Amino acid sequence: MLTRNLIESHYAKQTKFFEQSEGFQHLVSGVADMKFYDEFIANLCKTHLKSLKDWVLG
Repeated sequence: MLTRNLIESHYAKQTKFFEQSEGFQHLVSGVADMKFYDEFIANLCKTHLKSLKDWVLG
């Protein structure tokens, strides 16, 4: 299997898993409380900053 196909396959599986998660369902349905939203956004920012740091510093 080509690396690209492998990456795309794993990405699709993980995206589907996330979309079906209870936490994501609470976010999109509007039933999550403000603390949950804040923690989600904070974790999202940390993840993106870490990935950028890892990419730059290689």
